[in-house]
Amino acid sequence: MLPTRKVPLVRQPPMQEPLPFDPKIVQQGLSELHIYPTRQGGGLMQIEVTMSFGLQPGWITEIERSVVEYYTGDQSNSGQQANNIAEYLERKLGGFWSVMIVDDPGIAAFTVSRKPIYAMIQVNGGEGILISSSGIPAGGPSGISIGSPFRQPPHMG
Repeated sequence: MLPTRKVPLVRQPPMQEPLPFDPKIVQQGLSELHIYPTRQGGGLMQIEVTMSFGLQPGWITEIERSVVEYYTGDQSNSGQQANNIAEYLERKLGGFWSVMIVDDPGIAAFTVSRKPIYAMIQVNGGEGILISSSGIPAGGPSGISIGSPFRQPPHMG
């Protein structure tokens, strides 16, 4: 009989409870602010969609959910935050998504004029997050994929 060796069990960190995703909605003139609880110190995050185009119903909800989950406002790792938001949207919505965190949401207005799908999110009345996609994900409204000929988006499922 071969000697056996006990291998210690590797414990996975506990899954974080999902944040309650029922925003408090506040009307300010023509603006609609969505206020969410955050993981960072139990604070609140105020999100306003300042402009959007080409989004399917329900996509704004997923975009806001990704911002609440991954955006911290810490500029030292804003690249990682943007990457996490993009990967979340690619998993949930399909296609390929670009995320850019900017100091002023008005600055990126020209950038999005060439994208068929985009949203500009203003967080806590300050920084903006530009979220855009180059086309309709596979399985979208027409059943075809528009975008890069080199990479096929994953099928939505």
